Amino acid sequence: MLIPEIETDRLRLRRFSPHDLAALSLLFSDPEVVRYIGTGAMAAPDEIPTHLTSLREKYWREYCFGRWVIEDRISGDFIGYCGLRVNEGLPELHYVLARAWWFAGLATEAASACLWYGFEKLSLKEIIALVRPENIASINVLKKLGMNFTGRQETFFDHTFHYYSVSATGWQPGNAAFTVRLLVSDD
Repeated sequence: MLIPEIETDRLRLRRFSPHDLAALSLLFSDPEVVRYIGTGAMAAPDEIPTHLTSLREKYWREYCFGRWVIEDRISGDFIGYCGLRVNEGLPELHYVLARAWWFAGLATEAASACLWYGFEKLSLKEIIALVRPENIASINVLKKLGMNFTGRQETFFDHTFHYYSVSATGWQPGNAAFTVRLLVSDD
């Protein structure tokens, strides 16, 4: 299976490995990080290996996309994850960053790379994102990416989520430069 690795000015988006378990456990144990994700509850420690397996494998074979680890290009520090998953048959942008990395423009940089990959490399027609309306920081990221509120909202896990969307024709990649390498997975 070929898994792309993407580099931006400051980041490397790479495939999850079993070595990411400790970093993922820390990420999911921070109540502020998980506050707007799913139920908003921290994951139980025994659930993390299952999450890691899902992040590592889900969607890649069938859709040629999935979610990547976001790491600092220089230090290799684990920042979080970002990528695409499937929601009601549409590719959905999804990202989570450790709190220490918030408000540095890294979510926008990583998410922009994911949109670029989806539109430029996979020829996707539209990418959506779901966000809770009280998650102002994430809404600002989506707007910077050119995503717009569609007017649709749904309730999941007893929380309201708003749908944002951008089409391939409406997306503007900006001046960012991305490097993609296809890596052969051992799977």
